[in-house]
Amino acid sequence: MAGRIAEELLRVIAPHQPCRLTRVRLKVGVLRQAVEELLRFALGVALKDTAAEGAEVTIEPVPAGGRCEDCGREFTVEGWVLACPACGSGRVAPRGGDELIIETVTLEKEEPTEDQTPWRAERRPGPVPAGPRPCVGPDRR
Repeated sequence: MAGRIAEELLRVIAPHQPCRLTRVRLKVGVLRQAVEELLRFALGVALKDTAAEGAEVTIEPVPAGGRCEDCGREFTVEGWVLACPACGSGRVAPRGGDELIIETVTLEKEEPTEDQTPWRAERRPGPVPAGPRPCVGPDRR
């Protein structure tokens, strides 16, 4: 997961080079079972020696929800129990909780000249694309 996020972050900032990614805000659904500290660590490793190395990472957990197919009630799933809290039915359609979204990134231009002021931009890139990771470069197999 961290490798895929890192690839997407580097793709987003590439057109703005030379710059550094200083902050990123992620929304991660609880159904992805990501441990925040481990995801931060893995992102740090994946972004080492790139324009995003050392970026501050904020992770906002997104709760899982459900909609009862019997009584129609929508609810937030608590404690991994996928049953309707109103009627007890197990016929529940999942609603969210599987998100993986790069909500915002903050970029800073590197080393402005004397006649320039530091450049900053915020962008809302959106969901991390699903699917297989492309093989890029000789070190990817």
